[in-house]
Amino acid sequence: MTTAYVPVLTSVQRDVEIITFQDLVERVLDLFALDRTKDRNVRRARHAASKAVRDMANVYRWSHFRRMWVLTVDAYFNTGTVSIDAATRTATFSSTLPSWAAYGTLQILGSAEDGPEYEAESRLSDTTLLLRSEANVGANVASTASYRLVRRYYPVPVDLKEILSFRDVDNETDLTKMTAPSMADSRVYTYREPDVPRMFQLRGYANSLASRIVELSPPPDDSYVYHVAYLAQARPLQHDYFETKATVASDSLTVTSSETLPQNIVGSVVRFSSDSGYPTCQLGAVDGTTNPWKVQRIVTARSSDTTLTIDAVTGEAFTAVGAIISDPVDILPSVMLSALIAAAEMEFAIATQAEQETISRMASRARNELRLAIEADSAGSCLIRGGSLMAWPVTAYDTTYGSGTNYPS
Repeated sequence: MTTAYVPVLTSVQRDVEIITFQDLVERVLDLFALDRTKDRNVRRARHAASKAVRDMANVYRWSHFRRMWVLTVDAYFNTGTVSIDAATRTATFSSTLPSWAAYGTLQILGSAEDGPEYEAESRLSDTTLLLRSEANVGANVASTASYRLVRRYYPVPVDLKEILSFRDVDNETDLTKMTAPSMADSRVYTYREPDVPRMFQLRGYANSLASRIVELSPPPDDSYVYHVAYLAQARPLQHDYFETKATVASDSLTVTSSETLPQNIVGSVVRFSSDSGYPTCQLGAVDGTTNPWKVQRIVTARSSDTTLTIDAVTGEAFTAVGAIISDPVDILPSVMLSALIAAAEMEFAIATQAEQETISRMASRARNELRLAIEADSAGSCLIRGGSLMAWPVTAYDTTYGSGTNYPS
């Protein structure tokens, strides 16, 4: 008696899919039947890919960009005495200043806890602060112990775009988000004296170019811990395609390069070929060659001009094999990739001044792909389009693929 054949899906290794700047640029070039022989084409493709990534990150609150930041604030400082020289705008302390003093506000205290306030510009030494010119230091201040150096301002992660919640872990409360006028009023009239912070504001900071700080009010009277949920910006793209011959032992994290490595490659992806040829994307290169990369790893350090460190061993030795270094594209591929590709192709068509009909068609496709990606990223029931199961909100399924458990229902 013949037993019916029943195919069985076995458990297989599933590495996390990483899309690189190289992948995205070559996808754009491929659509327009171009290659890397003309720098102008590549430059336009890079521009299109970078703009598409930025726009994708800003158009919707993707779950991929919801991240957490743990902030520990500092108690105020009032040890010893301070004096101020109005001519040089310097405040000299008798005790060693805390490391955060450059973010401090110096309060000179009167009998009613009032008095002038001066924001610091920089920490000149262990005992000296330079006060901001906007502080309007009008007169010298003789040595006095009636002062406080409070800290209201804290730099935020460089990728922070929007704060979603600001949770006081110690007191189990949420801080209130304030507008600039309300925060200014509270700082001057209501919450000058240090206490448990109740409010926050995200704003620019004159001491830092193209970055922001979070301001707390009242200024902290002690050290507190906050869990800050925020929306992140996409990681900027710098390196598209750097070729080198790489050597690494099977059990080593150190990779030797035949070429001088570019700067700022920490966090980039290095892909190793199985031979001396340079690795292509998994589907091949735009010039028609096919030499898919065999192993890819993340660069954790640029140890010298010709050596780098990777995040995990390769498991096999590579000697003078072709390798490509390229930045990762900061997306969740299973949800956002199709929309990102469509957006990059549209941006390239605009940059190359394609026919209006072509641009309109690509814009329509990009909008449709974006809509589908947003649906896939949203919580809800299974989404079925065109007879295919496109997405389901069961994360555990992906991590236990083939195990017979956690199947979508």
